[in-house]
Amino acid sequence: MMGHMLQGTEPTGSAAPDTSVEYDLGLACDDHDSSGQPRYGGIVLAGLSSMAPGPELVAVLDGVDMGQLGDADLVAVLAAAERVASWAYETSARASAHIADRVARASCRAGRKDTGSGRHSAAAQEVALATGWSRASAARVVSQGRALAEVVPQVAVELRAGR
Repeated sequence: MMGHMLQGTEPTGSAAPDTSVEYDLGLACDDHDSSGQPRYGGIVLAGLSSMAPGPELVAVLDGVDMGQLGDADLVAVLAAAERVASWAYETSARASAHIADRVARASCRAGRKDTGSGRHSAAAQEVALATGWSRASAARVVSQGRALAEVVPQVAVELRAGR
């Protein structure tokens, strides 16, 4: 399901036995799943860099206590969050482009000229109302969504993959 597990080291010392294990992400973990793999926040830890963007990675990021992380670990969390942002942006742009296409078709059927593009389009208004963005920002996302679908579909694939 997830990529490789992070390598851990057993804590040492003469104190009472400690069942926690420190992992590369700097997270102390004293909970393990049925296969013995460590959990943090109820989620089995895997290398963040190998996780695909999506709900599972969002859940892992949501459970991370930033205060427990070292500098390198914070950078790994930042990189993972940016992959999620790329994935989410592509989804938003794709949905916006679909709204614009539907607006354009409905406008044509009604005998109006609304291509679904531009800040004065009904699509930009719909997207702006749904997101709280300005019409100009909404129109930009609509335009970018259409470009991703029609002009540079490989870029859309890369964004969806979190790159």
